[in-house]
Amino acid sequence: MNNTRKFYCVHFMSGRSLFRAHRPRALAVYMTTCLLVAALFGVSASAATIVWDTNGTTAGSGAATGTWGSSAFWSTDLTGSSATTATATNSIYDTVFSAGTNGTGGTITISDTQAASSILMDDNVALTFSGGTSLTVGGTGAYSGIFIANGDNSANTISTALVLGADSTIQNGGTGTLTISGGVTSPATANLVLANNNTTANGITISGSSLNNTGTV
Repeated sequence: MNNTRKFYCVHFMSGRSLFRAHRPRALAVYMTTCLLVAALFGVSASAATIVWDTNGTTAGSGAATGTWGSSAFWSTDLTGSSATTATATNSIYDTVFSAGTNGTGGTITISDTQAASSILMDDNVALTFSGGTSLTVGGTGAYSGIFIANGDNSANTISTALVLGADSTIQNGGTGTLTISGGVTSPATANLVLANNNTTANGITISGSSLNNTGTV
């Protein structure tokens, strides 16, 4: 495996570019309404794209466990073959769970407040994000929001309070339910797009104290 990614570019009628498939196996993430799907093309991995890798220099990613904010599990090596050193992220990063193709499910604990421009759940395993004060998505990375890759049909849960730092999309490309149970707020008056790619699936469930109370949905 090399360090080349392939992306599906997805555009709303507004022209805003959204998400893509993660590895050369080209997991297609696409919108079902109001979209234009661009051609598949290859690009080099950006330095602002990082992957969760819990098994150090062993290829692949291991179990999706640990603490986001204190566990040194972030890596720029898409194959998961390099040592990891970073513990925290910020709003410039597009984050991917997980490195390689052999990730297994588990719980990622959020330490205090963490941030990323985007989160892509890319393996067909159940992930839970819990704990902490808040998890902010939306920033200056290539994409803003939370994305479940096409073919990721497991149930995924975010129970940490979700904050929108910029206009964001929550998009489910699989058939499993994405549950966001800590509420969604947007102190930056960010707008939110919800997209479910499978008309026969449960899609996205949002509960909690509030939903995007200052922007539009």
